[in-house]
This record gives sequence, structure tokens and C-alpha cells, in this order.
Amino acid sequence: MDDWFDTDAAANAAFWSGRARLAAAADAATPRAGRTVEVVSGRNVPIGTVAVVGWFGTNRWGSRVGLILDGVDGLTFTNASNVRVVDGAVAA
Repeated sequence: MDDWFDTDAAANAAFWSGRARLAAAADAATPRAGRTVEVVSGRNVPIGTVAVVGWFGTNRWGSRVGLILDGVDGLTFTNASNVRVVDGAVAA
């Protein structure tokens, strides 16, 4: 009986640790305030622009990000689907 429990516990731990890794990877790929992103589509911000996210939220158009761009006062907004996270670490 102990062998079954140990095997089941090991399988359960492997399952949940795998889910934790997937959840961590998904979170790292989500644009959040302070993360560096690259614009990959859209029309408001030139494609290829690298910027820091100053705001992330949801409004009636869906998930949006406010980008801090050099030479622009305030934030420039675009859909969150228009950017991909370059660096999951939060910028200082």
C-alpha cells in the first residue's frame, strides 16, 4: 500500500509542478506594468517599437496597454494583443 501511495504522490507532484511551470510561463508572457514589450501589430504604434508598459488593464475594447515611448508625453495606448513581452522581468 505504501508503494502505491508514494507512486501516486510522485505523479501528483509532477502534475502540479508542471501546471505551475505553465502558469509561470503564461504570466511571464502577459504584458504587465513595468515589463518591456515589442509592438508586433496594430496601427497606432510603429511595428518593432520596444517600450515599457506603464499601464495594463481592461476596458470596453478588451485588454489594453499604455506604453511609455521616448519623446512622447503621457502614455500611448494599444491592444494587449498587439505586443509581445521581450523581458518578463519588471524594469526599474
